[in-house]
Amino acid sequence: MKSSKSTENFKGTDEYHQYLKQLLSLSQMLNSSLNVEEVLKMAMDQVVDLLRAERGFIMLFNEKGELELKAYKNVDPQAILQFRDISRTIIGTSTKEGKNVLSVNAQSDPRFKDLESVLMSGMRSVMCVPLKVKARVIGVIYLDNRIEEGMFRETHLEMLSAFGNQSAVAIENARLYENLIRSYDERFRLTQELHQQEKIRLASEEANRLKSEFVSIVSHELRSPLTVIKTYTSALHRDVSLGKNVISEEQKLDIYTTIDREVDRLMNLINKLLDVSRIDAGKPMELNLRDCDLKGLLKIILKLQKTSKFYLDSHIIKDNIPEDLPNIVCDQEKLSQILSNLMENALKYSPGGGDINVTVAYDSEWVVFSIRDKGLGIPKEHLGKLFKKYERFEDEDRKTIPGTGLGLYLIKHLVDLHGGKIWVDTEQGKGSEFKFSLPRRTQQ
Repeated sequence: MKSSKSTENFKGTDEYHQYLKQLLSLSQMLNSSLNVEEVLKMAMDQVVDLLRAERGFIMLFNEKGELELKAYKNVDPQAILQFRDISRTIIGTSTKEGKNVLSVNAQSDPRFKDLESVLMSGMRSVMCVPLKVKARVIGVIYLDNRIEEGMFRETHLEMLSAFGNQSAVAIENARLYENLIRSYDERFRLTQELHQQEKIRLASEEANRLKSEFVSIVSHELRSPLTVIKTYTSALHRDVSLGKNVISEEQKLDIYTTIDREVDRLMNLINKLLDVSRIDAGKPMELNLRDCDLKGLLKIILKLQKTSKFYLDSHIIKDNIPEDLPNIVCDQEKLSQILSNLMENALKYSPGGGDINVTVAYDSEWVVFSIRDKGLGIPKEHLGKLFKKYERFEDEDRKTIPGTGLGLYLIKHLVDLHGGKIWVDTEQGKGSEFKFSLPRRTQQ
């Protein structure tokens, strides 16, 4: 009764009103942030000052059931963690039994006076309150004063208990928030991982598809010239071995020319495969830069197109090459490869014949080449496939036209290697114009 009356008397004092004001401030502070450790450190300072304690700290249980120090004032944190200068018994009583502990003088309190930690530290006024959430103890808040006895009363214990209740709720809310964030982050990570795995799976399927198509295309491309070579050499062998000599000299010359062309075709395909393999292995091709007679090179390439298997009598190759076309520094063999491939494409995708226009222009910095045909053109939806490895598109007009999907990929690589650019203007059914630019002086 005396304690209750003392409490009632306290509630009418200025100190009590100051306590309510301070408690409200602490409550607002605890709920101002979800970073509990930061808030508890600030709140610990205020609680120690409000209750005129010498020192204090807050400890919380971790996932292993061990107490961890979260906030403190005027104490050695290492001493707390090793339970020096504080009573393990007092802390244990509060956490294990979930009870508030108050001692006006621990030196003479029969519960604690024989404890070595109490005697050694000279502990006197002590308060310890469990932090509980729905009857579950999640930690403890501790205050003491080793100088004066009788510093704390029941009213102070009520204050500390009220603060402890608010702290426990704030801590639990923050932990729930952290778990929610952790759960969200984990779900996001798993989603990203699954998405990445799906991307890898789709990429692998696409790579396998392209590889299968490539093997099929290359097998066909290799078989075609080999079939021609085998047919003609067998005919020559049979004619000689049987002694018939029915193949005229003119026919033999035609056969030899065809075999020579098909061997070149095979060599060209093999060289493309080797070049792509080298690029895929991270071994970029090297340029053999030297002064190039551009005008002379173009004349040779244009003349050779009439021997192409795709050249028809209905094809008309027109050129617009300036008489004063300057020399440039380049890899002549690779520039010849670029021009020959683009010319072959123009002939190949103009199966009905028509004009093939070759134009060259230049200024002080660049030389621009243009090869324009009036052939099949490229559908807009397939433009993104241009210059990509193994990519080919087929329709009724193209399904019989041979190709590996390597030509434009290598052309772009060679143009890039020279520091140039390549692009295309095209319209389905009206033809295509491939353009590429090379610097007048390629840096060595």
